[in-house]
Amino acid sequence: MEGSEIELLSSKVQAEYCLQDARLSLKLAEKDDYRLLKIFYKISKEIGQDFYSTCNYAKPTSWWQSKLKPLNYQK
Repeated sequence: MEGSEIELLSSKVQAEYCLQDARLSLKLAEKDDYRLLKIFYKISKEIGQDFYSTCNYAKPTSWWQSKLKPLNYQK
């Protein structure tokens, strides 16, 4: 099942899914002394965007599109 389909399940299953997602996200963030978060922090400074917006699921797409469009990048 994909994350986009989770809303079709019971509240209990949704809560378990969200808890598992949070645990995995924390594990990823903690890896290599928070290396990924440090990279996102450096990117946020480079592009002049706040850290939260850089890490937000929808926002990186916006700034990557602006970087890749001049290169005629195709999906």
